[in-house]
Amino acid sequence: EVYKKMNKIVNSFLFSLCCFLASCGNSDDPVAESSTMHITSCYVVNNNTLSENLSSPIGLYITTVDNKPYGDSYRNYASLVHGNWMMNAPVYVENKGLVYSYYPYSESDTSPIVSLDMTKQVDLLYVKKPIEIGSGSASLSIQLSHALSQIVVSVEGEEISSLSLTSSPVSGNFNICTGAFEELSTGEMTSYSNKILLVPHLCNQADLKIRLKGGKEYTYAISDMDYVQGESYTYKFKLTENREQLQITSVTVENWVTGSVFEDYLK
Repeated sequence: EVYKKMNKIVNSFLFSLCCFLASCGNSDDPVAESSTMHITSCYVVNNNTLSENLSSPIGLYITTVDNKPYGDSYRNYASLVHGNWMMNAPVYVENKGLVYSYYPYSESDTSPIVSLDMTKQVDLLYVKKPIEIGSGSASLSIQLSHALSQIVVSVEGEEISSLSLTSSPVSGNFNICTGAFEELSTGEMTSYSNKILLVPHLCNQADLKIRLKGGKEYTYAISDMDYVQGESYTYKFKLTENREQLQITSVTVENWVTGSVFEDYLK
């Protein structure tokens, strides 16, 4: 008789436990789901087309929709490793947020403000429109745009060894969220090629110094020129017969060209 009572108690307990577990499994309470942020591709945008760039590393700045830091890894970066983008620290996406990306990345960056040094002649790229993330949406296809302008120079029948530009912004800050340049200081910068990068600005007066292979240098005066973000300005010259002066033959403006030029940007 005691055995039968004990058996009923055990069976009753097991039945109650099963009912409890079943009720937990069928709960309608929402459960927060998270997924790890990952990058599927990174592109440079030009002329509404996409050109794949296998660059490394790129900076990431992640905020909530009300512009507050998104977790502990809101300042982050990603490197290309064996064909895959690897983030420095994992970001677990549960709530809505915004991702800003930029190049080049430096450990000293205090995004969203990054420092600018045009004497180094390194291209500056950023995401014009932040990437939206949220629960179930943690995959990033990053589209970078040029923040700078570019001057390209050619001299008919000659090879250019360097370009210098005076009275141009050489240092300051760039806001990767707004795309604005701040606290700019002017000076002279040099590029040892036939191309020179510059901060978009209205140039009232500046000298473009063109040094040819062999050491001869010529100066072209620039005035009242509005250099626009993402535009490339090509100046074509020819020498006079006595080779004492440069003559301008044309100035053209176009969107930054795609193709092999991108291979030099992000190495």
